[in-house]
Amino acid sequence: LTCLLFAKSDNSLDMSIYEDIMRAQMSQGNMGGSKMAHALGLDKKKSLKSDPDVKTKANVEFVIKSAQVYLSTDSNGLSDPYVIIRKTGALGKIARPLLKTPYCKETLAPQWDHIETVKMTLVNGFVTFAVELWDHDSIKDDYLGTATIDHHGAGEENVRLQIVNPAKEKIINATVTLSYRV
Repeated sequence: LTCLLFAKSDNSLDMSIYEDIMRAQMSQGNMGGSKMAHALGLDKKKSLKSDPDVKTKANVEFVIKSAQVYLSTDSNGLSDPYVIIRKTGALGKIARPLLKTPYCKETLAPQWDHIETVKMTLVNGFVTFAVELWDHDSIKDDYLGTATIDHHGAGEENVRLQIVNPAKEKIINATVTLSYRV
């Protein structure tokens, strides 16, 4: 692990986000030592876990625009795609769905323009979303793949995600275009 420290003109360390990252790495035993603790202003008496996570409530507006499916899952050469967005938690744990678009019948180029606002908790200003693409079927829906979005702070993003099914050799099965605002 490489660690970079940036010095301001007054020679004080500008740690902002880097300090949070280093604290997390040290608490997991990935880096440390007295020099690092001293650089961070920590001593051995101060517990790294004494700084609680800062949790803030936020409204996140999603606009699921469209997709392009490269892998048909239905016998007619088409799919009935829909998107599910989930918030991921610690250690990549996937939570219940935040939103689900309606499915678009018999197409490889669905257009949703689906707008939905969800309330959620951000931890230290960070949030990670899993964007899943599925094919609707009458018996059991087919999983096409997932992409993730890591977001920090407030703002709006427009993204085109490559949807990959990791169980199938990481082949790009589709792209999903969406925007979101925190």
